[in-house]
Amino acid sequence: MHSKKSDGSDRPSQMARYAQAVGLTAVALTDHDTTEGNARFRSALDDLNAERGTSIDFIPGCEISCKHEATGTSTHVLCYFVGDDPHSPVQSMLAELRDDRDNRNVKLIRLLQELGYTKIKKRRVAEIANKPLGEAGRPHFAEAFLEAYPPGCDAPEVAFPDLPTSFATMQEVFDGVLDASARGYIAKANITPAAATLAATASNAVTVLAHPILTFCKAPKDGSSLTLADKHDILEPIFAEMAAAGVSGAEAHYSRNSPEETALLLDLCRTHGLVATGGSDYHGEKKKDLEIGIGMRFSRGTDRELKVPDTAIAELRSRRVEPDAPC
Repeated sequence: MHSKKSDGSDRPSQMARYAQAVGLTAVALTDHDTTEGNARFRSALDDLNAERGTSIDFIPGCEISCKHEATGTSTHVLCYFVGDDPHSPVQSMLAELRDDRDNRNVKLIRLLQELGYTKIKKRRVAEIANKPLGEAGRPHFAEAFLEAYPPGCDAPEVAFPDLPTSFATMQEVFDGVLDASARGYIAKANITPAAATLAATASNAVTVLAHPILTFCKAPKDGSSLTLADKHDILEPIFAEMAAAGVSGAEAHYSRNSPEETALLLDLCRTHGLVATGGSDYHGEKKKDLEIGIGMRFSRGTDRELKVPDTAIAELRSRRVEPDAPC
């Protein structure tokens, strides 16, 4: 789940109410590269638990921006049981990532201007993000593109003929300009999943590979598709690498997966001794097709509805250096 503290639309206290309303037994806030919203979420959830006699378990977390060294793929690693000590290894690493984002966003604005997208302005991106420019994420830039260059707009004079001149969806912005393979990409700091895991372990936290299918099994650009066997062959060495690096789990239960993909991930988790976790990836209005506790809206009541076993929390907790230590 993601709040306004990164690229979501809702306040942490709002999200605690949503989690309580849908009857979750455990919930984690995993904002990108920050734990700023965790204290407010925990406080709101504690109040709700006391008021309504519930006992929803809060797992403080974050989602760390990494780069998979072998493939060069932008990769996200979920970190759970994250404490607030600013001097801990994981919090120090998060601070470095945020500093990198500050510089990267200024460079991105400059690059977009050079590419011909002169309507993308620092002030407007910050307004859309409702936070300083340095704290904005690429989804906020994508929103600025949709506003500045909708279908039928006056086409910008772009620097290269392969650059699109209007956009109907955020995905079109990413595919045409902002993704790692596009001309408007500014590389992030190269923290590897192994390095993130090392910092997390030293901070009595654990790491989980986020949405592996979505990250590593993108459809080829020639229009063909990957078979389930292809996805297995791609993910097998990656899961082996993650397990060897000390990663504790992988997000197998993810509602964008097909049932067959979920079965594949569960099998890979068993093979490599990883905890099979899951989450809704809720972003509020930023991803309207996702619901807390359900995942994809259309999956409600189907075999694709999100179902994460309660045992996943206990299994993850057991992987901590000190399982019962506060966080």
